[in-house]
Parts: sequence; structure tokens; C-alpha cells
Amino acid sequence: MAGSKSVSLSGIEDIVAAFSSAPEQMRQAVNQAITAAATDVGLEADQLVPEDTGALRSSQNIGIRRKGEVIEGEVSYGDTATPYALVQHERLDFWHPPKPPGKSVVGKRSGTGPGSDPSTGRGPKYLERPFMEETANYPEKMAQRIRVHFRLLGRGK
Repeated sequence: MAGSKSVSLSGIEDIVAAFSSAPEQMRQAVNQAITAAATDVGLEADQLVPEDTGALRSSQNIGIRRKGEVIEGEVSYGDTATPYALVQHERLDFWHPPKPPGKSVVGKRSGTGPGSDPSTGRGPKYLERPFMEETANYPEKMAQRIRVHFRLLGRGK
């Protein structure tokens, strides 16, 4: 491509340098990488959130916003219909059994015990667990996400 420049990204330092050579494309790549990370956390959390009526799972919100030069990704649960989202997330002693076949709501104390349902993994810390998994290998994992999106924009080799 005439007038294009190829950039190879292999580490954090290379990503920082790419900001100088292609600042708008790099900003787009960072935005896309953060969006992808938040979306992945949200998808995994949806597989872990306690599900009785489905209202809590449906209350998930994924937001990406820029504050000056900082791009933030956020995954949250809870709205006016599900004010119990934080309590469900934090209380390790709540029961989270699976729904019996054909029932839309589980009785008050059915199931095998407190905490996560062993057969589904649904239960407390439904958002924290995927977040910790996503961020376990940062900054390398985010750098890899940025590299992928930067290349998709046609800037890297």
C-alpha cells in the first residue's frame, strides 16, 4: 500500500512506540482490545451468574468510556429490577442450586449446599472470577489483545 508503514509489535515497549508512529490506529486498537476484554469477562460471567428467573443475568451492562487519555471498560450487574446483584455476588453463604426441570423458580432451601452450584459453577463471585482470570497475566495479555487489533487495522506485520 502506498504511503503505509509496517510496524512489528513484540512487547510493551513496541506498543508504546507504535503510539508515536500511528497514534489514531493505536488508540482504535486499544479501544477494541479493552472492548474485547470486557466482552469476554461479561460472556464468562453470564455463565456463572446465579440464575433463578434470569433477571440478574439480563441486568448485565458492558460499558466502554474514555476519560481524557484513559479508556475504561466496565462490566456490571444490577438495575432497578435487580438491586440484589451486589448481595448475590458477595454472599458466599447463599444457596445457588440449579433450577429443577420444568420449574421457573427454585424453592427457598433446595439444592446441595451454600456457595456455587458444583454442576454449573453458578454462584457468588460470578463477576470477580472471570475478571481475575482475564487479568491474571496482565500486562502481557492486554498487550497481545492490542497487537491483534492493531494488526487487524492493517498497521502491523
